[in-house]
Amino acid sequence: MRKVTDLKENECIHCATKEEFKAILELNPKNDVKKIVWKDYRKRTIYYPCDNNKKGSYSSINHAESYNYTIYPASDFLQPTYQLTKSQIIEIAENGSLVKELFLDVFEEEYTESGWYYATCHGIEDYLCHFENPKTLTAKYWFSPHLEFVSLNAIFHKIQRKGKTEEVETALVNEAKKRGFEVGIKFENMNNKFIQTIISEPYFSEISNTLHVKSPKEDWDKGNSNPCIFENGNWATIIQTPNDVIKVIETYGTDKLITLIEAYDNRNSK
Repeated sequence: MRKVTDLKENECIHCATKEEFKAILELNPKNDVKKIVWKDYRKRTIYYPCDNNKKGSYSSINHAESYNYTIYPASDFLQPTYQLTKSQIIEIAENGSLVKELFLDVFEEEYTESGWYYATCHGIEDYLCHFENPKTLTAKYWFSPHLEFVSLNAIFHKIQRKGKTEEVETALVNEAKKRGFEVGIKFENMNNKFIQTIISEPYFSEISNTLHVKSPKEDWDKGNSNPCIFENGNWATIIQTPNDVIKVIETYGTDKLITLIEAYDNRNSK
């Protein structure tokens, strides 16, 4: 069995449960890390006994992996122990559901498939994030708790639960409205195709991770049936036509207005 005090500076310990974390801290006589901090990273908690003049420090496993630390499981340092009271043993025998209350970490759901999940960051919950690989806890784009869309890589602490299809759809539809997608808007989608369609009834496809808008029959004939305005983190570009010249000038300036008019004429001449 390994000793916590024998570890070197490039070595650390993975504590997958709160009980393991507390037990490991007690094995370092100089430890200064509080036991309650396990809630920050929970089952992804790493303990560094050599840091801070042997007083220890902690982080998520992502940090240890990024800096190529040698990671040992807490079981290498601990003898497995289970302590139950007589009343708990009786209750387990009569009602198996108590097992989940006593060993919550064992029954935590493991998320492995790409998709939308609610996650926690710095103690704040309800970030709606899209993870390609949930195990890394790295999201390329996400919604803040105030439903602000952010397209920026970020590492989160813990996944709370999987986002429901209707929740993701609501967040994306609201974001589309904020960006100016409305009935009659013209836009370019991710295939760089100019779409002249009446935007209505947006709907989310979980399989392809896209937000589509229903288009009229005449657009179907042009191959523009139900085009997408959001695809895996990328939003379509709204085409500002010169119908409202003053608004375009105020927004983009006269030089941009000329470019828009030329682009609009070129597309319509094709």
